Amino acid sequence: MRKQLLALCAALLIAAPVIANDTVTGAAADVSQKGTVRAIKGKITGDETADYLIKVAAGQTLTVDLQTSNASSYFNITERDASEALFIGSVSGNTYEGVISAKGVYIVSVYLMRNAARRGEVADYTLNISVK
Repeated sequence: MRKQLLALCAALLIAAPVIANDTVTGAAADVSQKGTVRAIKGKITGDETADYLIKVAAGQTLTVDLQTSNASSYFNITERDASEALFIGSVSGNTYEGVISAKGVYIVSVYLMRNAARRGEVADYTLNISVK
């Protein structure tokens, strides 16, 4: 038990600087009116992540498009409290369109890939979000 506790403490000490450097910005993006397109302009630098909360009903189509100044900038979509992402931009690109199967709050996270984040690169972006 003591060895496990020491291992846990060591892991937390190693992870603490990484956790402390991540900055999360963003807000709720109101696309509650069906068919509304919300264009969000923003900027991230280095390890920053911009998170936007979207309420979506089951059966609605969620569309997200990212226009960015940095080729290493992408977005992910995750249902709140989910263990897996619904969409991973670095694998699938900067456009998503899909029918949502479960009502809930979804998080759209804009980020820089690790290589660009380590160099402190900047991404100016416009995130277009719509729900139909």
